[in-house]
Amino acid sequence: MKRCRLTRRAQRNQELRTSKLYAATNKVRKATGKRSGLEVQIASHLVASGVQFRYEREIGVLEFTQQRPRKYLPDFELPNGIIVEAKGWWKPEDRQKMLAVKHQHPRLDIRMVFSNPLAKLRKGSKTTYAEFCERNGFRWAKGTIPLDWVQEGATDAKSAIEEIRLGVKPARMRPPKKDAIK
Repeated sequence: MKRCRLTRRAQRNQELRTSKLYAATNKVRKATGKRSGLEVQIASHLVASGVQFRYEREIGVLEFTQQRPRKYLPDFELPNGIIVEAKGWWKPEDRQKMLAVKHQHPRLDIRMVFSNPLAKLRKGSKTTYAEFCERNGFRWAKGTIPLDWVQEGATDAKSAIEEIRLGVKPARMRPPKKDAIK
């Protein structure tokens, strides 16, 4: 039987799998429950910086409605109430979900960390992840959480998260009555 020669890329991937870095990253993933390499990188950075944070399981589920009741599980919550979502590939349904959560819970401070903020939304699109965030009012960063986000004072988002957990419905924005406008 003939043995196939591995391509350079396959050789490199095989080397990476056996490297110490790969083993350490997998060990961290299993121990912490982080699901992506970017989440592991962010968590490692926060731990090295001495920042307290909560991860998915510790935060809990936030509910919102998008044609029907849905649930949103944030990646990270900083001590000041800022919610951070880590994304490598930002699927269209995830973008819609983030817009729906932001619309229904305007007091939440949701920010994004991308592995590549200059990636296009889809093939042929001129809009990048970063431009989408700026257009829709999401603050964003590349690679890891900036320490100035951590050092910001407590935000109104902290109490908003607790209200959502307790089941307090957000106040509905109603247009003024026609009689009141003169």
